[in-house]
Amino acid sequence: DIRVYFDVKNDYISKFYRKGCVFMKLLGITKVLLFLIIDFYLLYQTLGIKTASWSIIVVVLGIWIFEYIDVMCNCGISLNKISGYEKIKLTNAYNHLADKIFDVEGKKIGKLRLYIIPDDSARAFSYGLHCIGVTRGLIQNVDDITLCAVLAREVYHKINLNAVFKRIIFMNMVVMMAILSINSIMVSVIIWILFFILCLLKLCGKRYFSYWITSGISKAFKGFFSVIQRVFVFIFKTGIGFFCRYSEYEADKYCAKLGY
Repeated sequence: DIRVYFDVKNDYISKFYRKGCVFMKLLGITKVLLFLIIDFYLLYQTLGIKTASWSIIVVVLGIWIFEYIDVMCNCGISLNKISGYEKIKLTNAYNHLADKIFDVEGKKIGKLRLYIIPDDSARAFSYGLHCIGVTRGLIQNVDDITLCAVLAREVYHKINLNAVFKRIIFMNMVVMMAILSINSIMVSVIIWILFFILCLLKLCGKRYFSYWITSGISKAFKGFFSVIQRVFVFIFKTGIGFFCRYSEYEADKYCAKLGY
């Protein structure tokens, strides 16, 4: 019977999509936990378990707080605080997407806070665990189905914790740059202290010649740390660029899976 065949096939596809969604969420949690574990291990080896524990707590709080700071920086207005056409259109798109996700994946969309960004450009943002922002220009210039598709892409980023992952990578990068800068300053200070001590002990030889040698050594170390920083920045930009492109392609696949 053809009807029975398609019913069985559709049921199989539905189960496959549901498993895919669970796998996607586990993948997002795994990559975030992996970086947190690596950070904890490195901090534990260098600074001890107490400092490592508090540092990870600060990182986790930073991930949560900066989600809302990003919303504030974009002047996001909560959907509950607006009225009129924009609220109705965005609410209808959200409800349609929630029904679609439940039909395809058999699960609710989860905790989600929608914000309207007062910007005329057509853009949308996933800020982290719960918040999604949509610009006023996007709401005004696309149809309902397209708006649903845009929301679906941002929901994918939310489920996969892409914004959280990028925030952790960025925080690691900032810490690494700070450590290299501090080391560069400390090495330079130590070199000049040694030079001063040698001068007090009258072991410098020719004063100006020794000054230029010390200055050259200090600049060489600064240049060395500067090169390392540039290498890290290049790796960071390349890695984030690759990750962003990959996550955008995967978000497009998620939209197609939902039928948009």
